[in-house]
Amino acid sequence: MSSFKIVCKEVADCLRDDYHTIQLRQKQAAFCPAYRGPVSPGYLAVQPWPGEAFVAHWGRAEPWRALNRRQRHTLMCLAASSGHAASLDAALAHAGTVVKPDAFASAAAVGDVPACTRVLMEEGSFWATEMAWVPAAANGHVDLMNRMAASGLLNDKTEDDGDRPVAVKPAEVAACFAGQRGVLRWIEEHWAPGDEEIYGFFNEFHGSLRAEPHMAAAAAAEGGQVALLQELLAAHAPAVAGAAQRHEVLASVAYGCTLAVLQQYCEMWGSSAEGAAEDEAGGVGGAAGGSVRVDGAAAETVRRRRQDLLLFAATSPTPDWAAKVDWLLLRWGASPRWPATGDRRDWVYAGGKENAWLHAAAQPGYVQRLQHLTAAHGLELPREAVEAAGSAGDVAAAAFCLGLPPAVLPVSEGEGARRHEPAHWLALAAAAAGQVPVLRLLRERGAEVLGWAHVQAAMTFSEWVYGEDDLQRELDFPGLPAIQYLVMGGGLDEAAAAQVRWSEVFQRAAVHGADLALLRHLAEQRGAAVDLKAVARGGSEEQLEWALGHTRRSGSSGGSGGRIDTAGAFKAALRSGNWAAASYLQRHNLDDGAKSQQQLQALFCWVAVEQGRPFSIPALRWLLQHYELQWTPACLDALEGVMGIAFDGGYGVAQGQVGQWHAMRRAARRALGLVVSDDEGGSASASEEGEGEKGEEEEGEEEEGEEEEGEEGEEGAEQEDEGESKEEGGEEDDEEEREEAGGSDGDGGGRGAGAVALEEQ
Repeated sequence: MSSFKIVCKEVADCLRDDYHTIQLRQKQAAFCPAYRGPVSPGYLAVQPWPGEAFVAHWGRAEPWRALNRRQRHTLMCLAASSGHAASLDAALAHAGTVVKPDAFASAAAVGDVPACTRVLMEEGSFWATEMAWVPAAANGHVDLMNRMAASGLLNDKTEDDGDRPVAVKPAEVAACFAGQRGVLRWIEEHWAPGDEEIYGFFNEFHGSLRAEPHMAAAAAAEGGQVALLQELLAAHAPAVAGAAQRHEVLASVAYGCTLAVLQQYCEMWGSSAEGAAEDEAGGVGGAAGGSVRVDGAAAETVRRRRQDLLLFAATSPTPDWAAKVDWLLLRWGASPRWPATGDRRDWVYAGGKENAWLHAAAQPGYVQRLQHLTAAHGLELPREAVEAAGSAGDVAAAAFCLGLPPAVLPVSEGEGARRHEPAHWLALAAAAAGQVPVLRLLRERGAEVLGWAHVQAAMTFSEWVYGEDDLQRELDFPGLPAIQYLVMGGGLDEAAAAQVRWSEVFQRAAVHGADLALLRHLAEQRGAAVDLKAVARGGSEEQLEWALGHTRRSGSSGGSGGRIDTAGAFKAALRSGNWAAASYLQRHNLDDGAKSQQQLQALFCWVAVEQGRPFSIPALRWLLQHYELQWTPACLDALEGVMGIAFDGGYGVAQGQVGQWHAMRRAARRALGLVVSDDEGGSASASEEGEGEKGEEEEGEEEEGEEEEGEEGEEGAEQEDEGESKEEGGEEDDEEEREEAGGSDGDGGGRGAGAVALEEQ
């Protein structure tokens, strides 16, 4: 029998030892500093895809029970990019999780229009413009881009975005990096440079509509697209004539192109490292050897620009990176040292600089790279270079770093900051990335005492961008193997273990997707409190089953007569989009807070408005699919309040979710005997929905009058009292309403006006 390898051995470990493992996920795409990251999504299926084997194994409910929410979402993303419709059907049928933008991004990367339509319009995926457009552009999928543009999917529909096509710039950068000329022609045909004036104050708050010429050229250079680089520079010569713009391009040439190309542009422009001193040094040329002498602020600019060139050459993915470093240092006669992370004021490139070492460490032979920089040139390695060895799990590079002098400069903190031993940076980076071999190395050599700080590092996520319950992304949990080693594998000694806040570890691990063995160990061996809400938010069915049993046995149920109070867990599952957990609680009669119509109606209203953000539509739809809610005016008000929140807060609402909201609203109004407009269709604009909703509400009130409003209230009360009675046209009509609200067939599944545009241009 076959199992599947998703990320390392994570899912395989959940299954039987005798299963054969099949790799499902591709390696991460090349890094583009101009874009500040890879131009392909994090979850991309391997090809050829084992479609029949996938469906045979994952096309049934049982194997999904062991997977936490994050793992299930990962499988869904892989299936979305597989090009195999049956695999996507199986994943969507059994994943039991809200669909986040990662799934659409995975489908967009392979240009699968039906999969994109299915995920966004029918399943109601959340939407993130850049996540969708960048992989589509990088992989040359003009047809999909054309359909997304025709469907109005050019921004996140927030108040700040307005009608500005914010997708264009990152898509153009990605296309330049990947050499996708067809995408570039398509962009040129649809958006001419200078179109910013059409969109009002776009320039002031959002920059240019198109990628600046030097940024486009830089991206092409980073991707090694030499011919495209030449064409872009020739077409936009005046815009890339300044020293600052040329420097950005030259640094990117140092990163992505060969030594010969770097030499060509240095000789053509003079070294742009000297180019900033145009007034003081007499232009952008400089001497052939780059030996322009300047003082003061100009000298500082020269130093910083040389630092950038050195950094991008030293971290270059090209085979001749060492030759580029050697040539630059020989040309200058001395090392400018490494750049401080915060030196560059251009935020667009800051992320590329910070992550350059990390992506260099992912290349083969990182230890040889470090040895060359230190031995051949006597360069002191920056903190980021040492951290990268730990993050990449490169034991040889980590061992080499341990032999470096203790004065490893924390570059991003400035020269006056406190210095630490290399082991300090290695341990924290390895813990955050889950690199157990490096942690073992440090412990065996006595280089670093592992403790609470390293457990905390392993639980660090991008929550400054995405909150724990944010539905905009499914966060990875790279530090999980490190937590398992520190907690269960002997990584902590007794003294260090005594300092750990074990209940906090349990809560964080459960929310972000741990395995059952770790959660059991934390509760049974370390005394951590079992947090049912945390397990319901991020856990698997098996974990929830165990957590409930442990709570009963420990006598900490919180309910009367030994019964567990699961109302909080049920709400937590709904809020986090963990439908598998919510379904488990419902099937086992543990869905406290949804037992009666009154409780269900109150829960519906709570879900609709509790977060203060319009992200509750998938949870409301799930409730209507799994319960027979009897609509009341209060429930309708709460539902309409979702779009009110979106309008008032300037939020965008995903296109498919707008269609689902309309379907629920139609079902509610029909059940309450209110007028249902024939033209209530899906719309991608939340702000338009907010305005439309208010206008329709006022018009309805005028037409129906006070007497009809009273009748509606009485009708809602009768529905509450009479339970299963069918008052609006019999059982057949009521079933139709539930199907429409739940999106089982017909247009209730989110197929608004945009769905046809995305699927059929």
